[in-house]
Amino acid sequence: MTDVITPLIIDTVAIRLGTAGLLAIGGVVIAYQGYRGYVRNDNRTLLFLTVGILFLTTIPVVVEGGLRLTDALVSSHVNIVVLFLIIFGLVVILYAFTRT
Repeated sequence: MTDVITPLIIDTVAIRLGTAGLLAIGGVVIAYQGYRGYVRNDNRTLLFLTVGILFLTTIPVVVEGGLRLTDALVSSHVNIVVLFLIIFGLVVILYAFTRT
């Protein structure tokens, strides 16, 4: 009799939640360092860069998780909201580099 080895089934939900959590935590850590630099040097560029990083990393993850948990919007609308948050973060970072 041969032994049948079952393939390892990876729970994609757990992987998605784990990577989203790491992204959110990493964004907060980087934004905290940027905020400390802003306070230390009183540099508006660092403030806008910090806000942009938050809108690229942490805020979309939290908003997406909240909207998906409450079933407030359909999936495509949640994706559109998250994309607008990311675009806003990019615009804020662009503003930090060009206008401040």
